[in-house]
Amino acid sequence: MAELYQIETTSVMMRLEPQASSQYCNELLYGEVVKILDEEPAEWIKIRAKHDGYEGFIPASAIGSVQEPQHRVYVPVTYIYEDPDFKSPALSPLFMGSRISTSDEIQNGWRGLKQGGWVFDAHLKAIDSFDADYIETALKFKDAPYMWGGRSYDGIDCSGLVQLSLMEAGIACPRDTKDQIENIGHAMEVDKKTPIAGLQRGDFVFFDRHVGIMVDDTHILNATARHMQTVIEPVDTLIADYKEILAVRRI
Repeated sequence: MAELYQIETTSVMMRLEPQASSQYCNELLYGEVVKILDEEPAEWIKIRAKHDGYEGFIPASAIGSVQEPQHRVYVPVTYIYEDPDFKSPALSPLFMGSRISTSDEIQNGWRGLKQGGWVFDAHLKAIDSFDADYIETALKFKDAPYMWGGRSYDGIDCSGLVQLSLMEAGIACPRDTKDQIENIGHAMEVDKKTPIAGLQRGDFVFFDRHVGIMVDDTHILNATARHMQTVIEPVDTLIADYKEILAVRRI
């Protein structure tokens, strides 16, 4: 059995247990590499994601052999088309962060995929090209629906938004808030009396099991179950709901 595989579906929800009724815990995107932790693959397999070490169960049908990626999707969502023509059938979506194996063939602004199909070339970045402004990346998910465990425009949670935005900037980031609160950038002092004093654009603000990204000195972008979508709101609103800021991290 090969040690490493990649996700070959648009995305797949990882679960806590090897059954369809189990709770989601993460989402893996097309082209992300995983290691199978079971000796023998079955209908459900336990895997570890290469990019962050996160473990859980996914259907065995979601994986295939690893193909070296040349490009990465950097818009929230794009589509694989049958032909290099926007009027041709759309075969399947691809979400931001998907890693795809491409050919050198470009027709009418569309880039060919090695497995067949075409993607609009302006929606791709070279695999080693990153966007340092992770705030602008995160803002592309404004109004995206909230989904526990999600990491795509189809549905995203608070820590998934943080991780994906930093990964698109070439910055490694853990998956969960409990690890992000200790590992992103460096800690800033929080004044309990005036907790928003000194906050600035790009700060990561942590609450009890929640995190958001400051878009200026008073407003925060966060994927939240309170609204079931990704919203910008005054950070004071979150302080009122969560009672206090636990930490602020700055890159």
